[in-house]
Amino acid sequence: MHAASWPGSPRPLSWFNALAGTTFLSKDPARQNRRIRPAALSAVSNGMTITVHTHSVFGHREDDLRISVIIPTYNRPKAVARCLEALSRIRAPEGGFEVIVVNDGGIPPPDAAVLACREGTPVRVRVLDQANRGPAAARNAGADAASGTILAFTDDDCVPRADWLAALDDALLSNSEALVGGHTVNVLTDNPYSAASQALAEFVMAYFDGGARGRFFTSNNVAMAKERFLELGGFDSSFPSAAGEDRDLCDRWSAEGWPSVRVPEAVVDHEHALSPRTFVRQHFNYGRGGRVFRKVRVERGRPVLLDPGFYLASVRHGYRWPRSRGGLVAALTIAAHGAYAGGMAYELLRGTVRAKALA
Repeated sequence: MHAASWPGSPRPLSWFNALAGTTFLSKDPARQNRRIRPAALSAVSNGMTITVHTHSVFGHREDDLRISVIIPTYNRPKAVARCLEALSRIRAPEGGFEVIVVNDGGIPPPDAAVLACREGTPVRVRVLDQANRGPAAARNAGADAASGTILAFTDDDCVPRADWLAALDDALLSNSEALVGGHTVNVLTDNPYSAASQALAEFVMAYFDGGARGRFFTSNNVAMAKERFLELGGFDSSFPSAAGEDRDLCDRWSAEGWPSVRVPEAVVDHEHALSPRTFVRQHFNYGRGGRVFRKVRVERGRPVLLDPGFYLASVRHGYRWPRSRGGLVAALTIAAHGAYAGGMAYELLRGTVRAKALA
C-alpha cells in the first residue's frame, strides 16, 4: 500500500499469468470466488527471465526454514539497504528465516547491503530480478520462490523492529490459519504529509477491524501461512501501482471465513517521506486502486456500500492527532479524500474509454 514510487500505469492480469502460470480472477462471474492454486514459478516464461541470486546462507538448510520475509523494491536502493540492515539484527524465530528481495525492474539492491546479513546470523538472503510488473506481482513471485512455510511481507521503506518477526510468528503459532498484521509507525514525525498519510491508514485499519467488514492490514506488515496464501490466489496484480491490492487480499481472506488477528507487538518503522506533490499522487493512486477494488467486488456479487460517516470520522481522527498539528492533519485528510476521488474518477473514465475502443 505504501510503496508509492512504482510506476502508475496499470498492469493487465495476464502479465503475471505469463510470469507464473496463474489466474487470480476469472472473468466468469461464477468463478469469481473460486480459489486457484498458483503454478510453480518458471525461470523463463514467454521470453521473460527471472534471475535469482543467493548471496548468503547461514544457520538453516533451505528446506528447513520456517519463515520467508518478502520485500518488493523498485528504485530505492538506500531504503532497501536500511531494511536489510534491520533484518540482520532482529530476533530470529524458532526455525530461522530467509529474506527474499524482489527487484521489480529497478536499480538492484547494493551488494554490500545484501551481505550486511553477515555470517553468524540465521539469515538466508536471495535477490530476484524481474521485469517491472508492480509490487503485487513482485510479492507473488517472492511467495512462489519462498522456502518457508510462513510468508511475512514488508516494504523497502520499512525498518522492522527487533521483535517484529518473532511477534508475527508467535501469533501464527497460536492460530496457524490466521492472517496476522502488525503495527506500523511513521517515524518521520516532522513531515506532516507522511503523518497525515499514516493517520489515515491507521483510521482505515481501525474502521475495518472485525465484524462484517473483516479486517484490513497494509502489505508492509502482514504474514500468513504460504499454503493459505497460494490457495487464496496471492495478491491480485491487476491493481494499478501500489494501491488497493492489500485491501483486496484482506477482503478475499475475510470472504473465505478465515480468521485475521491484529498483532500490535509486531512493529515496523515506516520511513516514507512525502511532499505535497507525492502526497497527492499517492492518494490519487489509492483512488485508482479503490475503483478497481469496487469493480471486482461487484463482479463477485458483493458491491461496496458507501458510508458517508466514514469520511467525517476520518477527519475527526486526523484532528485528534497531537494538537500542535491536528488541524493540519485533518485538512490533509480532506485533501487525501479529494485526491482519492480524483483517482477513482480517472480510473472510471479510463475504463470507459478502453471499453469503447474495444467495442
